[in-house]
Amino acid sequence: MDKLLKYFFLFWIVLFPFLSKAQQVVEEVIPFDTTFITYKVIYTETLGDYFQLKRAVFADNPDVVAIEKNFSNGVQNGITRIYYPSGKLRIKAIYGSGKLQGEWVNYGEDGVIITKGVYNFGVKHGYWAYKSLKTYGRYTNGVKHRKWIKQDVNNQKFKAFYWKGNLKKGATIFNENYKTHADTLFATGSDSTIQVVVEDSATNYVDEKYILVLKHLAQNYYFRKVAKDYFRPTKKERAKFIDNYVDLTRDVFKFNVNSTTVNIDINNFLTPEKLLKPTIDSLLKTSGKEIQQELLNAENKEFSGLKKYSTDKNGSIVVFVSKLINNVLVAEIVEIADENKGLPILDNFNNPKNTSMKAIFLFNTKNEIFEVEFQKRVW
Repeated sequence: MDKLLKYFFLFWIVLFPFLSKAQQVVEEVIPFDTTFITYKVIYTETLGDYFQLKRAVFADNPDVVAIEKNFSNGVQNGITRIYYPSGKLRIKAIYGSGKLQGEWVNYGEDGVIITKGVYNFGVKHGYWAYKSLKTYGRYTNGVKHRKWIKQDVNNQKFKAFYWKGNLKKGATIFNENYKTHADTLFATGSDSTIQVVVEDSATNYVDEKYILVLKHLAQNYYFRKVAKDYFRPTKKERAKFIDNYVDLTRDVFKFNVNSTTVNIDINNFLTPEKLLKPTIDSLLKTSGKEIQQELLNAENKEFSGLKKYSTDKNGSIVVFVSKLINNVLVAEIVEIADENKGLPILDNFNNPKNTSMKAIFLFNTKNEIFEVEFQKRVW
């Protein structure tokens, strides 16, 4: 009996550290511009007495530091660093008296700044640069103040002038707060679980060019203007189109994504008239027929990972994408007619009862969107 008790005692001595460590897993909610991200972490050490550094690691990978916070007398003060699961720096923020106070910077995993701004006692106050959105402006006490500027991928500029939160003149697109959306492509309020390129299987893998196209369609203001003008003939109907298909809370155009590449023709762009985008125009004038043939003869593939980038999986707008041909990718944006809404998604491609428009995306050698040409429609 004594021997049995001895083994039992030794068993608990060995097991207890592991159990106690498991019990230390906490969900850390981290302010992330206008939203939050959630990390599951284990706080492993606290250094110092009055001035303390508290360090946490990822619960599912204890070898990687997730959070480093500085405190003085139990109150968060000084620099806070938040890391990606890869170990790269994600957020650097300054706190004072428990509130964001000073510069706040969000980095990409490549080290490039995505967003940079200034807080004063927990509210935005000063110059903010949403570099990934090419949007820049100032806040005073949490509201927009003075000049705001945005430039989209088509080099179209939007300007507005605010005075203490009130729009005085210019583009109304700035009325909605710009959001920094964790690692997800769109504003979902979820944590940072979706990676830019999914690599867990051959069918889930999504080339970054497809993601850039879907991001463009979701977030580009010029596309919204072209789309409403294309799909609706009157000003009143165009306003309703935006109401129906733009989620202002997330600042995204709403669409579902077909998970299979399709054969999209580009006859609408093979015209003697000059297209708006000079490089695409030149390319199609010289090689348009060859590209058309490749697009129509391409073997289509299933990429289930594409579904992850839908902004409205039950919506009436569906985006179909072609195979990538010579740095050219074609997207077809389809509005499903009411009588077709019960059909399988692929049955709505080339369905004459639906309305569709096309867009040609041309990429440069850095795998960036260089030019976009949208199909036009004259009512």
